[in-house]
Amino acid sequence: MQAKMGTSLTYRHEDGINYNFILPDLIVGSCLQGPEDVDRLAQQAGVTTVFSLQEDCDMEYFGIDIAAIKQRCREVGVQHVRFPVRDFDPLDLRLKLPKAVARLAKAHEAGEGVAYIHCTAGLGRAPATALAYMYWLRDWKLQAAYDKLTGARACSPRIEAIRAATGDLLTDNSPVELTIGLRRRGTAKQFQIAGLDVGWHTLLDLEENPKTHRMEVTRQLMPGSYPFKFIVDGTWCASFEYPTYKDGININNMLTVLPADSKDGMVRQRLLSATGDLLPDERVKVGHIIADLSSQDAEPLGPSSSLLASTDESQHLPAVLADASVDE
Repeated sequence: MQAKMGTSLTYRHEDGINYNFILPDLIVGSCLQGPEDVDRLAQQAGVTTVFSLQEDCDMEYFGIDIAAIKQRCREVGVQHVRFPVRDFDPLDLRLKLPKAVARLAKAHEAGEGVAYIHCTAGLGRAPATALAYMYWLRDWKLQAAYDKLTGARACSPRIEAIRAATGDLLTDNSPVELTIGLRRRGTAKQFQIAGLDVGWHTLLDLEENPKTHRMEVTRQLMPGSYPFKFIVDGTWCASFEYPTYKDGININNMLTVLPADSKDGMVRQRLLSATGDLLPDERVKVGHIIADLSSQDAEPLGPSSSLLASTDESQHLPAVLADASVDE
């Protein structure tokens, strides 16, 4: 898991559940491993809502009996909500964050009871969802919320996914065609790229441009910031032809895509910047959008929604909305 996350953080499932209070009514932690964890959270932390971001494959890998956990939740009066998000996939996280936050807000009234947000390790998806919730609905500035969260729990929330999702809520996110590549290196034969819009699990082959002799791939990318890395003959490496950033112990590349519309481009560029934040009127607008999503429950977003462009990637969200479930 450490290698996949690109950070120095580690998770040991055999050590059992671990968690930290972020706010008096908000906890981020690792996954529940059995019914006994429901009792522990309810009795020791006052948890009234468990909000799970795990996919079925996550639970199957660790042999977690989700039916037994949900049954115990019902027995002790703890609400159990599932909203699966794919692990190690910043784009999937970005696309699903608005509805995930809306579903969390519907299940948990701020200041009433305690919500426990978890993925598997409680290091990526769960803190990112908590961070977006604090930013969009609890009046926190993004950097202040990030500092608060990471000060309470060692984790790696994908802040760039939250910035991009914020831009999606407020601006046009129609895809832009871009070509990414690098110069051939010595006698290397295989050139690939990971990250971008496909996540770290998928490797895309680069093809040689006959005119420039560069190894390239062309993608249709929604506006936002995309981490990526090249793989040359099996070796993962960053290219200094593109901006770089340090993620834990690794150095990755970052590609920033702006909308074609100049006004939207200026708004998104501000939101994507390290110091970017919501203006008062934008915060109100985001709150209204999230409230509208909450009222839709598990209904998919319509094709005319400004939240998502009509791209293959955007089709992930309606499927997940239909899969969201709650056990009360």
